[in-house]
Amino acid sequence: MNVSLIADADGFIISAEAEMKRTPYEICRSAAGRVQSLVGLKITDGKQAKNLLHNEQGCEHLSEIVLDALRAYLPAMGNKVIAALTEQYRSRGLPVADVQERVRDDLMRLGQGVVTGRCIVYNSKNK
Repeated sequence: MNVSLIADADGFIISAEAEMKRTPYEICRSAAGRVQSLVGLKITDGKQAKNLLHNEQGCEHLSEIVLDALRAYLPAMGNKVIAALTEQYRSRGLPVADVQERVRDDLMRLGQGVVTGRCIVYNSKNK
């Protein structure tokens, strides 16, 4: 099973493809086409992705691979996002402590969309 998701600089999925070369049943392959329904979705919107893929017309295995890819986005883009946010807030002349707090808050909001209820780092109660 191969899955390819491409997001633009704003985190929106602009390309989504899946290929299932070997499956237990021929009908399983039809679920691969559902991945294209992710195009236009914000990559941090794991709940919506799950709703689109994790249903009677979907495939459990394909859904999990896609959701894992979406969850990996935030850590993979973390350094780039942190640098961009830091520069954005520094350019406003904010004190270092305020910059750090705002960057942390922004990252928390992004992460909550991906791993809500499943990660201590992005648990809003631990803010």
